[in-house]
Formats: sequence, structure tokens, C-alpha cells
Amino acid sequence: MAENAEIDKVFLFAQFGKLMELYSQHNKLKERFLKEYPKRELLCQNGYNSAIFRAVVEKDNSIIRKHLRLTVIALERVFNYGARFLNTKTGWNDRFIITVFLYWLGCGASYRVTGASFGISRYTVRDIVYKCLKGFLSLKSSVIKYPAESECESISTKFNQRAGTTIFNRALGAIDGTHIPIAVPVRLRDQYMNRKSFTSINLQAVCSSNKEFLSICVGFPGSVHDERVLQSSELFNLQNFPPPGYYLLGDSGYCCRTSPIAILTPYKRLQPLTARQKKFNELHSKARTVIECTFGALKIRWRSIFDKVLRLNLEHCVQTIAVACIMHNICLNDGLDLIEVNNIVEDCHYEGVATENENIDAISMRDEIANNIHM
Repeated sequence: MAENAEIDKVFLFAQFGKLMELYSQHNKLKERFLKEYPKRELLCQNGYNSAIFRAVVEKDNSIIRKHLRLTVIALERVFNYGARFLNTKTGWNDRFIITVFLYWLGCGASYRVTGASFGISRYTVRDIVYKCLKGFLSLKSSVIKYPAESECESISTKFNQRAGTTIFNRALGAIDGTHIPIAVPVRLRDQYMNRKSFTSINLQAVCSSNKEFLSICVGFPGSVHDERVLQSSELFNLQNFPPPGYYLLGDSGYCCRTSPIAILTPYKRLQPLTARQKKFNELHSKARTVIECTFGALKIRWRSIFDKVLRLNLEHCVQTIAVACIMHNICLNDGLDLIEVNNIVEDCHYEGVATENENIDAISMRDEIANNIHM
């Protein structure tokens, strides 16, 4: 019996040695295969063989632009940012997760349609969307941020170039708000109904002369006035931008002010304006409309989301709008054709903002700048 047991041990050890050798050979072959055919690792796994993801792996720019609303260059940037919060050693590949999310965001498709496009369930799509919304929001402070001191002069110069003047040499940004249509429960309809008679969420943003978002505030109901959104925003209450001596360009929906943050607005057309004041308003509008162009680029890139009513719960509506702004900055200057909005007509609906709310220092600042116009 002892001899048989000893033979069995020897046999088992021999078999174990052979298995380890086969395993080692398998790993070597796998490493060699992936080295020679790196793309095949993804395409050979179940669930990764959709036409869209194949295009991503193969870097097919035309399909990526059509379905994800990005260029290959911008997509690589998004993947790099996504790697900061995605660390999936098991389950779906990081790039697959982000591709599914971008398809949902770029095409405005339902969870069911998105799932069918990638061969996954709608519940998986929902989980991916929630994970990516949360993840990209965690990157907001590193993507949407104020310019460095060394960039201020360049930003102001470009504002002047847009207006064809030299008077806005202390402008660091343009501020405005836009309404994003959303569906809300009947009990909240009056609260979210804006002056244009549709339910919406307010998006307040500050952008640079390069159409880069520097600050966003999203979530206030559509019925809330721009000035009230401003006064409730982090930008207004923290008072850390723009720095002293600089100002933002705002439309007539805001008060001209020097504190707590400086905002330069046009002369209100509530009384006859002088030729100099009219010229100032014209130059101011040319410089300020960069924010309208920025909103336009945002809505054109993600038009499937913003061209129709956003049908998510309120929390995810806010998150989706914020993430779209984050994506805008990541993908800026990626070469995708986004038509710039020209000849924008300024909104002259003042919504009750009165000239008496403008302080004397602000009026003096505006008059001093207007006096530098060469007539």
C-alpha cells in the first residue's frame, strides 16, 4: 500500500509539472499573439464585435465622427481622462465603456437602442451611463478651470481681435446663460417654465476668447432670472475670478458692476444713446458673442441631446449637461466641423433689470472704456 501511495505521488507531481509547462507555453503564445495583433484581444471577446467599437479599435475617423461626435484625436483624449476613474480589471474594457457612453451622449439614443447597437442589455447601458456621468464629473475641476496669470494677456488680446478694437484689454471672459429643454413632472411645470414657454434648466457659463468654458453653473429652473442664477453661483460667491483689474463681458440681462466680481455690460437702450454709446454697444456685442458661439458649438456637437427635450430625472439632466460641457473642453480644437454662429442678434429682453442697480463705479468704468473708442 505504501509503495502504491508513493507511486501515485510521483505520478501526480509529474502531471502537475506537465500542466505548469503547458500553462507557461500558453502564456508565451498569448503574449506573442497580442504583441503581433494587439487589436485582436478586444475583438475576440464576446460583446466587443459591434461595428461601432470595431471602428474605434481600428481608428476609423469617419464612423467615429458620425456616431460619437468626436475625431480620433479627441477620442484618445477622452480615453486618457476616462482612465483616471475607470480601472476595470474585470468586466467590460475601459474603452468599450467610454465608447458606449459617447454613443449614448452623441446620438441621444435610449438605453434600449444603445444596448442593441452594442449587443448588451439596456440595464448595462444604464449602469455605464451612470458610472461615466459620475466619473467625468469628478474631473470637472481639472478640465473646467480659470486661466493662469500668464494666459490673461493673450485672452484679452483675442477679445479685442474679435471686436476689431483695443478697448477690451482687461476682458477675461464672457458670461451668459442658456436654457436646456427638459421634461419635468406636472407638479414642477410652473417652476421650470421659462419666459419662452418651455420647461428648461438654466446653464450659466463663462468662456474665454478661445471658446473654452472657464466656469459653469447648471441646475437652476428655467423660471429663474440670469441675475439671480449669477448671485447664487459659486463664481459670484467665492469671488476668485476674474482677478482684480479684470472683468467679464455680459449682456443686458446682468447689472454692470465692479464688485463682488466685475461685469461689463452694454448701455441699456431704455433712453436715447449717444453715437459713442452705440459704438460701444456694437463693439461689446462683437466681443461678447463668443459665449453664444461656445453654446452653439456645445449644442451642435451634442445636438442629439440638446436639440430635443432631455428625458431623464432632474439629477441626471444636470449631470448630463455638466458632462457635455466637460467634454466640450476636452475636445476643443479637435478639427470637427462645428459651424460658428455669426451675426447673432442680442437678446433685448431685460427681464426687469433696472439701471439703478448699476453702481457708480461700474458706470464710470464703462464710460472710461467707451471714451477710448476712436470715433
